[in-house]
Amino acid sequence: MRPGQETGLGRQGLVFAAMMANWDLERPAVWAHDMGGAVALRAHLLHGADFSRLALMNVVAMRPWGSAFFDHVGRHVEAFQGVPPHIHAAIVRAYVGGALARPLPGEDAEMLAAPWLGEAGRLSFYAQFAQADEAFTAEIEPMFSACRCPAAVVWGEDDPWIPLAPASTPASPSPPRHGRTRRSQGRARAGGIETPSPRNFHARAPQRNSARPRALAPVPPVRNAGSSPPARTHRPR
Repeated sequence: MRPGQETGLGRQGLVFAAMMANWDLERPAVWAHDMGGAVALRAHLLHGADFSRLALMNVVAMRPWGSAFFDHVGRHVEAFQGVPPHIHAAIVRAYVGGALARPLPGEDAEMLAAPWLGEAGRLSFYAQFAQADEAFTAEIEPMFSACRCPAAVVWGEDDPWIPLAPASTPASPSPPRHGRTRRSQGRARAGGIETPSPRNFHARAPQRNSARPRALAPVPPVRNAGSSPPARTHRPR
């Protein structure tokens, strides 16, 4: 990524909807995890992206979210961006390990860490902390009942970042009109790697137009209410 590039949840929701339109995807089945939950829900509820069904696994979708470390890094990004590469690598690996109920095999842990270890990955890793804002989920929380497809929530019971109790309340991140919640025992936040895919969610291949994909049009800047970028409003847990 470029220094200063906008990569927050608002931008990602727009880009996801634009990608679906560019690829002529017609109501694909979508599986969203962590921040991807907010991205998919924003694309669906704000930008007209239609899904045949939606599975949300340990998603960021409701306030409050973000750990104390997440909040601290977001407030001191420049200091963290200047750490030597070996210290940065240790931070990334510790951060990934903090999402697990038990250690992953070495190659799986490295697969998760590797995208963040190069120069572009380092900039992107810290940018996600700096640009995180609960305003992007607050905007869609009142709209969950407007979900236009069947939805399911899968939650690792040992998630260390967002515990199961808030996720399973009546105001859960599942759009309540079509939603249901399923617990995943013995798993934490990376359940997609910690366990095989759930048997009861059979994704069908998305339909697409046979025409050649169009060039992706530029996505406009994202702004919440008002003309200035949103202030950081998420609270540490």
